[in-house]
Amino acid sequence: MPLPTWPTFPSRRTVLYGLAVALGVGMVALTGEALVRARLDESLQRASTRFYARPPVFQIGTRVDPVALGRYLERMGYGRTGRSRVGVGQYHASGGRWTIGRRAFRVADRLDPGGVVTVRFAEDGTERRLMVEYAPLEKIA
Repeated sequence: MPLPTWPTFPSRRTVLYGLAVALGVGMVALTGEALVRARLDESLQRASTRFYARPPVFQIGTRVDPVALGRYLERMGYGRTGRSRVGVGQYHASGGRWTIGRRAFRVADRLDPGGVVTVRFAEDGTERRLMVEYAPLEKIA
């Protein structure tokens, strides 16, 4: 019957080699993660972060509740301004006339440059006139 063997402990050299390899693998993993995060953060900053499930549709003769339209614009991050000239992400409401400074956004492979939308409502809330200017806001305002 053979005698039981005692476990042998690794030498210092083996332990040091193992630590060096583990440190090298860890550094490569952390560097790769940092590069991936940097590229993802850059692409996410350029992309729009909102999904528009039900955008308002303006058509002549459509009945629109001005209070609901204001709430919708506020939820989408548009700010109300007291000036009649609006910038990107702003809107101005005066009486039955609304001026909205649309943001640029990407749809599939094309870029919608945004622009100014002017909507005029009749007394009963129906849309009377719609003017859409597709020029960039910097040139309009």
